Amino acid sequence: ALLLRALDKQTSDQIESDLPRTCPSVSWFTSADGTDAAGIAAMRRVLRAFAIDNPSVGYTQSLNFLAAFILLVFEADKLRPGRQRAAEAEEDCFWLLTALTRRSLRGYHTESLRLVRVDARVFDALVEAKLPKLAAHLTSHNIHSLDFISARWLLWRLASSRITMPRQNVPRDSKSVALTP
Repeated sequence: ALLLRALDKQTSDQIESDLPRTCPSVSWFTSADGTDAAGIAAMRRVLRAFAIDNPSVGYTQSLNFLAAFILLVFEADKLRPGRQRAAEAEEDCFWLLTALTRRSLRGYHTESLRLVRVDARVFDALVEAKLPKLAAHLTSHNIHSLDFISARWLLWRLASSRITMPRQNVPRDSKSVALTP
């Protein structure tokens, strides 16, 4: 029912521009003939439903990578022998993404990326404390952590550090998800 509701053009365009850039080395997200791969179509539905259902968050950086990783795990879990297909991977992904952004990652996926900026300042302080020469060099060139650590990368790392899954649930080609946000 969520997907029947309209999504504003800016959010829709943002999602569409990020889809092909999400995990292009994972076969489930790529298609040789130019049509949507199964993973891209599933991710589009999850992200659109999420943006519609969570207007205060909408769609922000790194949600595509979280959704991709979660979809891969749930999709692989459905394919394991002896597993019941009690729930579809997309619906499970939607609910986990919602729970993560409302609980574990509250404040990270906002338009202002408020907590990302806080964590970037913490990172700056750590560099200053542990690597003072590097910190002085960066400061002398007016370079701050968010200048060289993209918010997308930081959001993905923060999120992935809060998701713990048994190794057997992670599909073989998901390594590229974890290594290439």
